[in-house]
Amino acid sequence: MKQNTKGFTLIELVVVIVILGILAVVAAPKFLNLQHDARASVIEGVAASLQNASEIGHGKGILEGFEHKQWADTDTEDEDGRQYHYGFPAVKTKGMPKFVDLDADYNLTKGTEFTWAVYDNYSPGYTVPVYMVYTFSDLVSAEKHYPYPTTAEIEATKCYARYEIHAFADSSGAETKVFTETSGC
Repeated sequence: MKQNTKGFTLIELVVVIVILGILAVVAAPKFLNLQHDARASVIEGVAASLQNASEIGHGKGILEGFEHKQWADTDTEDEDGRQYHYGFPAVKTKGMPKFVDLDADYNLTKGTEFTWAVYDNYSPGYTVPVYMVYTFSDLVSAEKHYPYPTTAEIEATKCYARYEIHAFADSSGAETKVFTETSGC
């Protein structure tokens, strides 16, 4: 008499589990890269915020008549002042950080999600861009200058958004650029 069986044998079950294990090991590196993708996406979002803040700030600077002034500073009753450089949010504490809404501080002990640093070479007739860089606070150790990271330390993470101001050589105005580096995220 022939016996009908339904289902898998134990050997078939073990073979299927081994095959699934091999597939998981091969596919795992692809899925382990999710943190990089998430951080890179956030940095792109920070760059978009910087770009929007630059455009909105520039609009405010033009309305105030600051587009041809190397430096301008506002002090009003409802805020503690904002700095402009040729009508754009300046690369200073009272510049871009006042225009962009990020949980960020240049001091790593503040416990913010992001940190930033400034490279400024404001001198008459300068042609080197001034800029500030933003990155995740947990990526920067700022060993040499703790708790204040330098632009070099932030750029070494290869995971940052950068806001630049290029002044024209004739001091008639400036232009801005925003870009990202995400290979180290």
